[in-house]
Amino acid sequence: MAKAGAFVWFEFLNLNNEAALAFYPAVLGWSVHEWGGDFVYAGASVSEGWMAYVGCADADATAQRVKEHGGTVLAGPIDIPGAGRMYAVADPQGAVFSLHQSATPEAEGGAPPAPSAISWVELVTDDHEASWPFYESCFGWTTQQVLDLGPMGTYRSFGLGRTPKGGTMNRSRSGPHARPPRWRLYGRVVDLNHALSRARDLGATIVSGPNAVLGGDLVAVLVDPQGLEFALHQVVPAAG
Repeated sequence: MAKAGAFVWFEFLNLNNEAALAFYPAVLGWSVHEWGGDFVYAGASVSEGWMAYVGCADADATAQRVKEHGGTVLAGPIDIPGAGRMYAVADPQGAVFSLHQSATPEAEGGAPPAPSAISWVELVTDDHEASWPFYESCFGWTTQQVLDLGPMGTYRSFGLGRTPKGGTMNRSRSGPHARPPRWRLYGRVVDLNHALSRARDLGATIVSGPNAVLGGDLVAVLVDPQGLEFALHQVVPAAG
């Protein structure tokens, strides 16, 4: 059974799915599989962009806990036959994500993410230290490390026990690419420079990077041709 508090699904909400399917598989090497059936999958009052789903054993109870800790339920419950029950929610600072209660048991992944998987998730918000108690209380996440980023403040990495799940940091509130509080997703690639070159050719704008992070990995943040944010991550093997 998937562990409650794990990220279990990611989806892209956009106005031009044909354009998205031309961009992301080309940059990340993803394959495309259509989901058949008569169910019409439609979002509610949620913004465009990438959506992260957090697994929970009881979606109704977790949605109630979100409200009790200052969050907002934007849509739901939404029941998808064979998949489970979902809610779209926002944390107290407005970062949107979703809850997912599976209809069937799922295996909890333990291996490192393969190339082209979503390898990291990051809360970028107004005051990530103030937002932390909400997530800690709702999902049982624990702090793994807090890094001093100097003028940018701190960076918190978190997980379930010893299993890394993501990070939190404060957002930039100025500049052409300033965006509201959100969850930022990182797609893992084998060669970051090649992926960025391909993204530029397809109409993306590079916001930052390539930048080295702790441990030597490389990351970059971009805006896709529809104006929506995404990030890329290349694992760099340790020397020796």
